[in-house]
Amino acid sequence: MSTPKGDRRRLPAVYPHRRAVVASHPHRVVSLVSLSRRIPDEFIAQILAEALCRESNRSVLLIQCVQSEGSLTLRDWRTLYPGLNGEFGLATQIKTGRGRAPFLRLEVSDPAEDPAGLANLIEHCRQHFDYILLNIGVAVPPSVR
Repeated sequence: MSTPKGDRRRLPAVYPHRRAVVASHPHRVVSLVSLSRRIPDEFIAQILAEALCRESNRSVLLIQCVQSEGSLTLRDWRTLYPGLNGEFGLATQIKTGRGRAPFLRLEVSDPAEDPAGLANLIEHCRQHFDYILLNIGVAVPPSVR
């Protein structure tokens, strides 16, 4: 593995790929966008979140953008956010999957919804999790994608 000059990290010979993930910079956001209804995108995103949590040993939050039956809407978020004062205020909306990676089902059914609310939500979650996986299903309005 090559590293830029001046950025020499000692990686153990055993499991070098694991150390590379752990040594990488935290607070990353990864967007997963499904383009087909035939792909089980929510399942794939959940498996990916579980694997990232397990392999990196870092905190991971999966945000599943859904058209209906979400535990939080962007309208709810705009109401909740001003009173948080830096605290994480989504504990009641977050569930835990089969493994240990938590997930949030974010309902984004209104095509006229302001996408700035989504950016604000992601930024808030970045302050509390090392990795954010944002899964945007094919049924989600194009304004969000």
